[in-house]
Amino acid sequence: MTTVHASNHRFFVSLMIVCAGLGGILYGYDIGVYSGALPFIRDQLHLSTHQVGFIGGAMFGGSLVGTLITGYLSDQFGRRKMIIAASALFMIAVLAIVNSTTFSGLLISRIILGIGIGVVQVAVPTYLSEVAPTSVRGLSVTMFQLFLTIGIVSAYLIDYGFTAIGDWQAMFAVIAIPASVLLISMIILPESPRWLFSKLRTEEAIAVLHRTHSPEEAKLELSEIVASIDAKHGRWRDLFTSKLALPLFIAFFIAIFNQLTAINGFLQYAPIVFRSAGFTSNTGAMMGTVGLGAINFIGTVLAMILVDRVGRRRLIIIGTAGIVVSYAFLAITSHMHLSQHVAGITSLVGLLAFVVMYAVGPGVVVWLAMQEFFPTEVRAKGLALCLFANSLTAWVITTSFLWIKDGLGLSGTYWLFGICTLAYCVVSAKFLPETKQRSLEEVQMDLNG
Repeated sequence: MTTVHASNHRFFVSLMIVCAGLGGILYGYDIGVYSGALPFIRDQLHLSTHQVGFIGGAMFGGSLVGTLITGYLSDQFGRRKMIIAASALFMIAVLAIVNSTTFSGLLISRIILGIGIGVVQVAVPTYLSEVAPTSVRGLSVTMFQLFLTIGIVSAYLIDYGFTAIGDWQAMFAVIAIPASVLLISMIILPESPRWLFSKLRTEEAIAVLHRTHSPEEAKLELSEIVASIDAKHGRWRDLFTSKLALPLFIAFFIAIFNQLTAINGFLQYAPIVFRSAGFTSNTGAMMGTVGLGAINFIGTVLAMILVDRVGRRRLIIIGTAGIVVSYAFLAITSHMHLSQHVAGITSLVGLLAFVVMYAVGPGVVVWLAMQEFFPTEVRAKGLALCLFANSLTAWVITTSFLWIKDGLGLSGTYWLFGICTLAYCVVSAKFLPETKQRSLEEVQMDLNG
């Protein structure tokens, strides 16, 4: 292989990773934008606390539908076409949101947005895991999480920029930009070679492999795909066989407990949490929120560097253990009789530690683990089922987060989610296998004994 050819396939893989990873920006922006827009939406539409919670959770409610249908549809029509469909849904939802003048109108628009999120959650990580060479598969899938954190911090910054004029419609309208870029790029990029093989479109699949892999990598990848793929699509009941019992349990568990860290609750309602914790102004609370977004991005970059070196299992154990320590610190200091200024600083330190540990560990690893454990013929269905559980848990947490905070207080809230994260850490340490630098087919053989 010449240096030119090596550069060509590396460039093409990088292009595919970046373009598909834009789905992460859309997901992250949708998580973050609501926190800054919330005060203006609440005042303009005269929302109650319960309605605020329903609007906050609506995106995750919609993603329940998106994740559930995408497994089947992506097996039928391809990963690429589902990402294109999601991009179109984002643009429709944005148009509806900026024209919403009632609670019900905004609720329905956010649900439509959530359906697009659900499609992206399943289709993008599956697409990236199936097009990237084994040596950079971890890096490629973590690009989704990196772009997600970029989306979150971008939303916080744009929210901050529009805060002075209170234009919450403009905050949401920005979503149309990455949605348009994702739509155009996915029209141009090729389909997953594994999906093409499963459809018996062998020549197309081989052509894609040679565009994304070196000749040696393509030959090895081809032999493993041919040996592992049944031309028939797996059925839903094929997920519940004895050989998939362990991978299904692990993937399903981390899908649920990743949300029981309450990361999305804190990211969506960060300004409210900071105000409750001691920040005296909206500006200070919003700046603290921007800090959370920035540290989330930095932690994700660090995780991308480490994920194919340190390994998935070790990172998730380190991350969840760090979250437990952060929650304990927050809960204990919230019981102390601190001045308002000191209480605000300790809360900021604790929440920053929580976010960076989440970013380094479960924030990245969850996307890899949930799709590395399933064979190709049921990978999209398995990922869809796990992400359905993930979205259901996220919907419950984000809808009820403010009620939990008001009912238990900040200290009780920290203890509750800290205990959930401790369970996450223990189960991961006991059952989670290491999958770094191993092909998807090798992982399957190991899990099947």
